[in-house]
Amino acid sequence: MTTTPSEPVATATPPGVLTGSRAKAMVAYIGISGLLILGIWLAFLFAGHGVFGLNHENLKPKGQQLGDQDSLNLHRGIAFVLEIIALLQLIAVLVARPGRKLVIWTVVLAVLIIVVQAALAGIGEDHSWVGGLHVLDGGVILILAFYCHLASRKVPRA
Repeated sequence: MTTTPSEPVATATPPGVLTGSRAKAMVAYIGISGLLILGIWLAFLFAGHGVFGLNHENLKPKGQQLGDQDSLNLHRGIAFVLEIIALLQLIAVLVARPGRKLVIWTVVLAVLIIVVQAALAGIGEDHSWVGGLHVLDGGVILILAFYCHLASRKVPRA
């Protein structure tokens, strides 16, 4: 009884399917994007906590600025963490290269979190309507973060 060696089965990966380190980076992206969504919810919670904890009696008469209020420290802290998470998410999508659309939306998301939010918060100290745009931008960031998370889960991986 002779046995013939079996031929290796060729498993061709279909085009567009991420493999190897690109697939691992995409899995990391999915996890990071979920963490980002959680952090954004916490930022909203801490902003509300901070605003309702303001010492309105002492805010303007003594020349204090909104930035001097300690009640917003949790919000500021989570904002810093969100900037780091957005940077990690950007790195993950650049490594994974899942497609042009997701890469572009992730870059937009990172710019909104890292640059635009900080600028709007700083200008909002002196112009309350710009502070309102800071909140509106936070809502846009949350929606875009959900979109990127859901889109990343649809990227085929081997």
